[in-house]
Order: sequence, then structure tokens, then C-alpha cells
Amino acid sequence: MDADTYCLEQEKPLDDDLHFEPYPNFESHPNLESHPVEDVAERLSQSAAKGEWNEVRNICQKDWLLDVPITKLGGTVLHLAAYHNLEDIFELLLQQLASGSLLTESYLKRKNFKGNTPLHYAASVGSVRMCHSIIDKADSTTLLSVRNNEGETPLFSAVLHGHKKAFLYLDSICCPEEISNYWTRKNDDTILLCAISEEHYELSLIILRKYKALVNLGNKDGMTPLHLLASKPSAFKSGNDLRWFENIIYHSFAITDEQELFLEADEENLETPQVTHGGHRSTNEATGKQLPPNYRTCFQLVEPVYKAVSSVYAFSKKNARNAVKEVDTENPERAQGAQRNEHQLQLPPNYSSCFLFVKLVFKAVQCIFEPLELVRKVRMTKVRHTWSILIMNELLKNTSMYQYSSVRKSLNNKHGKEKNEKEKADIDLPAEPILIAAKNGITEMVEKIIEIYPVAMYDVDKDQKNIVLLTVEYKQPSVYELLLSLREKNVIKDSVFTEVDHEGNSTLHLAATKAEFNWPVPGAASQMQWEIRWYEYIKNSMKRGFLPLLNKNGQTPEEVFTKNHEDLVKEGGNWLISTSDACSVVAGLFVSITFSTATALPDGIEGNKHSNASKIFAGSSFVSFYSSLLAVVMFLAILTSGCRERDFRHALPWKLLLGLTAFYVSIASTLVSFTTGHFFIFRDQLKFVSSTSYIVAYLLVTLFSMGVFPLYFHLAWATLKKVPQRKYRVNIPHWLLED
Repeated sequence: MDADTYCLEQEKPLDDDLHFEPYPNFESHPNLESHPVEDVAERLSQSAAKGEWNEVRNICQKDWLLDVPITKLGGTVLHLAAYHNLEDIFELLLQQLASGSLLTESYLKRKNFKGNTPLHYAASVGSVRMCHSIIDKADSTTLLSVRNNEGETPLFSAVLHGHKKAFLYLDSICCPEEISNYWTRKNDDTILLCAISEEHYELSLIILRKYKALVNLGNKDGMTPLHLLASKPSAFKSGNDLRWFENIIYHSFAITDEQELFLEADEENLETPQVTHGGHRSTNEATGKQLPPNYRTCFQLVEPVYKAVSSVYAFSKKNARNAVKEVDTENPERAQGAQRNEHQLQLPPNYSSCFLFVKLVFKAVQCIFEPLELVRKVRMTKVRHTWSILIMNELLKNTSMYQYSSVRKSLNNKHGKEKNEKEKADIDLPAEPILIAAKNGITEMVEKIIEIYPVAMYDVDKDQKNIVLLTVEYKQPSVYELLLSLREKNVIKDSVFTEVDHEGNSTLHLAATKAEFNWPVPGAASQMQWEIRWYEYIKNSMKRGFLPLLNKNGQTPEEVFTKNHEDLVKEGGNWLISTSDACSVVAGLFVSITFSTATALPDGIEGNKHSNASKIFAGSSFVSFYSSLLAVVMFLAILTSGCRERDFRHALPWKLLLGLTAFYVSIASTLVSFTTGHFFIFRDQLKFVSSTSYIVAYLLVTLFSMGVFPLYFHLAWATLKKVPQRKYRVNIPHWLLED
């Protein structure tokens, strides 16, 4: 299975126990003579469907009724109560069962058609209370080892649905010697793989630090946690497209340590246990930070003021030094944070006070704007990115990917492929994490892997493509710029940039291929322009003396580029012609209008030729006429250019940009010319009405222009940008991009 599609194939819905139809095939029950099972099941089903749980409790006076299937999936009333997270009803139903009896255990082990027990559902909804009640009533932990049809234990279900408290509780009562039996399901997916796949990053970090053996465990497709994280670009900042104001909000939030992250995640539940590096649970009672969210926000607002005042008297320095000496063995990151604070406070008191004052201002702004949905969304995005970085660092610290045993296994697999081509599909493992991260544009992971394991620069996939070839093929500018900077620092060797794949394609051959996505620029012409710029950018980045060879098809990079972009050249030419045709007609109308305006002077201007208004009228008429004339010339030049491939590099985009610029200037100057001419007619009468009409006219034109200007600014950005970028966001009306 491909790492890019693995996340899409994960399913985690709760079983559909919302169908309250009676279970069709009832077998004989021990108490069938005195109780018609079908009638009771019908009453139970109808009461549960209507949400009349008190009636359900009254019906289930006999304990054997708790074992009667009442849904299409063969679920009992216990399944339904657990599924709907009805803790009070569930406990009342359990009171009818005798604690520790074999019959009670069999009732609680009852599976529906999907193999789920009530404990599976209790774990799925994250109810520690129901989980505890089930284990306590059964007086046995054998329920923890029961698997559903997918091979998932209740512990696995808790992880799959992201319930940290339920996981920690079930984990605490599992036998330590048998805990590894609860880690996997049928396809060898581990709890860590599923937690990362479902983006439960806080829970992923907890699992990772408790059970480091899961770092190197993969499923049947060879997918390890690091592979999976590398296939999630949205988990990192480099993979997110934030608008300019979202970037400001993003950087205004400072997450200083992991303790703040855990507090952020536990806002809704203040008693959630915290997990340290060693995987042991602890609480924050001693820290004084276990406060409700609004109290904690006030505390964070006041804290910088206190530190600013204390830094003036140098109290903070002494406290920081004392804090470093008292190392917390259960929380070593606190000691590290204290050391960082001490270094920060080595500044002069006035500098430190200014720094903390700025921090106070940011906190105040956050307190004001944090209730806004956008601010909360951006904050949670940054929290998610911080979790991902922590998980990535932990995975890389404990991975055995580049140890000798792993390298030898890889060599054996490669030898097996060469020996028997038939076995290729059976051992077709995913590419190395650094290659997956490069394809997805995750610069954080690429940089960290090369920093820890420099040998990773030589990794190749099944097509013999290394990190440079894949980065160029998938057109990831940020990753390629990172690789160039590492080459300048002599971290990455020049030979990595000159490798070829199994088809003989060099870096330039792959740069010449057409992108499988749309660059963030409007119109096919700009797409073609950036395709050319990407190819030239890669070509100019190669060392002097690099001679691209022919690939196995006998093609040069230029030939590959021409062949792959034939359709885009036609599409871009059609877009330019249709756009220029429409704009030239309107610009031609402006030429005739402005010419008539410039030659026909309004009444009253003859005697006021030297007034400011007459000068404005003359100047605006001149600018309007010649700018509209220039726009017509530019659009006609595009229509007669032929739209050749090389023209998309500079000539056509600049002509279009210049034509649109002249056209917009013509519109603005025509409006000014009309206003000044109108002023001469009504300057002695209806001054208020005319002034109001001018303001309304300008506002209307401005508002309508706002829908068109994004296209113009986007074209200008695309034309002036030297290196193509994968990310840019602007709202462009769809009708402007239609042919």
C-alpha cells in the first residue's frame, strides 16, 4: 500500500447500532417458556429507539434480558447503552448482574456481528466510568483480550477514537507481560500507527514514550510510524497554506514547553493525567497550573507583569538558578525550560522588562481575540504542528532505520528482487521516510533526518530516484531550497544532484515534466510561465559543467519539456487570446470616449484655464487617452504573437500585465476626468448633491474593482516572482478564468 493513500483507507466509525430492528433469528433461551423473547425484544427495541431508557430499565428486570440481541447487528441493550455513552443507565443495568460470576462475564463478552463487546463501545466513546464498571463487575481482565472482527481489543478501540483517558485506564490494568498482545490488529496496524493516522497526536506521543518498541513496528505493507507521519504534510507548518493575517496570528502564539501543550489539550477535562518522558502519569497539582481555562488565561496575562517587575530587582535570576539545581527526575523538560529562562534573563533588567512587556501585549491581544473562531482555529493548528514536531523528534531518536540490522535486511530484499522478479510485488515496501517527506514538501522532517542521519541523502526508492530527483519531480521549491543550502554548507554532496533514475532521467529531465497539480497562479498562461520558470530555476541551480545526458528514450530535457507541455501551451494560448480579445474591445471603447472628452471642453473651462480643476481635467484626459491606447496596443500584440512556447517566459506575461495596468489606469483617469468636467457644470449650484454623487460613484467603482484586482495582483505576483511557490491564496472570481 502506498504511504500517500494509507490514511485514506483507515476507517474508524462506530458500529451502526442505530438500527433498532429486532434481531431476526432467535435461538431458544433458557427462560423462553415463561418469557416470549421476541415480544420482549420488540419492546426493548422500540423503547431504545425512542430514547425511553427508563422504560428499558424497567423491562430488563431479569438479568438474562441483558443478553438478548435487539439490533440488526446483534447488539444487546448493553451495547446500545455503551454506544450512546449513557453512563448512568449502563451502571443501573449492570447492577442486575452478579459480580464475578461466569454468567456475568459471558454477558459482558457478548459480541455483535462486528465482534464488538460492550467494553469495545465504552472504550470507543472514551468513558472511563463504564470501562471501570465493566471490569469491576466481571472481576476479570480477560475482557481486555477480546478482539472484534478486525482484531481490535478495547484498548485498540480507545486509541482508534482518540480517547486518552480511556487508553490510560485500560493500559493501567493490562498485564505488563502481555501488553504487546493488545498493540496490533489483523493487518498488523499498531496502536501508534492508528493514533498517527487519525491525527491523535497527543495520544501518539504518550504511546510513543510509554512503548518505544512501537517505533520500528510496521504493518503488513511495511508502513512504520515515521513513514506515516511523513505522508501527512498538513501536520507540519511547511505543509499548510496560511494567509498573511493567519501567519501573523500563528506567530503571535508562543508555545514554550510540552507542559503548556498538555494543558491546552486538557482544557475540557482538568483531571486528565499527564505523561512524561518515561511514560509515567502524574498530575499538575504541585505546579499551580491546574486551573480552568479562563482562570489560566488571566494567570498567563498577569505572569509577564510579575516577571517584568521581578527582573528589575534581579529576583528572577536567582529563582531561575535555584530552579535549575532542583532537577525533576519525572519531568526533565521542566529543568530544561528553567535553564532556558535563566539564559533569557541574563539580559539587562531594562531589556528584560521590555521583552516581557511585549509579551504582555501579545497576551492581552490573545485574550481579546481568542474567542474568535479564526484565532482558535489558527491556535489549534499551531498546537497540532508542535505535537507533530515532538513526535517526529521522538521517532527519529529511537528509530533503527539506519542501523546495521535494518540496512542488511534492505540489502537482502534488494538482492531478492534482482534474483526473482516475481517476488517484487510481495516485498514492494514503501519508500524511505525522507523520500516521502520530500515528495510532500515537509522541510522540517527532511532537515531533521539529514541532521541526525546524513547517510539518508543517498536513499533511493524502487525507481532509483533519490531525494533531489523526487523533490524536483514533485516540484517542491521549499525542500529544494533547503537542499541547495545544505549543499552550500557541504552537508549534501554534489553527486546527489547528478544522479539519474532507472530510466536515465536526470534532474533536468524530471524538472521538464508537467506538474500533476495546478500552481497557485490564475490561468493556463501563468501555469505555463511557472512551468518554464521551474525548469530554468533547476537548470540554473546545477553546478557549472553539468551536462544532462540523454535518457533511455533518447530524449534531452528540452525535448521532454516540449512534449509534456504541448497541451498546456495550447490551453494557455487560448486563455490569453480570449482574455486579450475581450479587454481590447473594452479598451477600444475607452480610446474613443477619452478622445471625445479631451477634444470637447466642458462649459466654464475657457475662462478658468489656469485653475487647479482645469489642470486636473487636462491631465486626467491625457492620461486616460494614452493609457487606453497603450492597453489596446498591448492586447493586439498578444493576439498577433502566435503564443509560442518561449513567449510564455517573459513576453506574453509582461504584455498582459502591462495591458491590464494601462487599462486600469485608463478607467481611474477617465473617472477623474469626468468628475472634474462635471464640476465645471454644477460648481455654482447643487454642490451638495454633486459632491454626494461623486462619493457614491467612487465607492461603487471601488467596490466593483475589488473583485477584479485580486486577479491583477496575482498576475503581477506570478510575473515578478523568480522562484515558483506551491502556496499562495487569493480569492479570484471564477468567471474571470473562464475561456
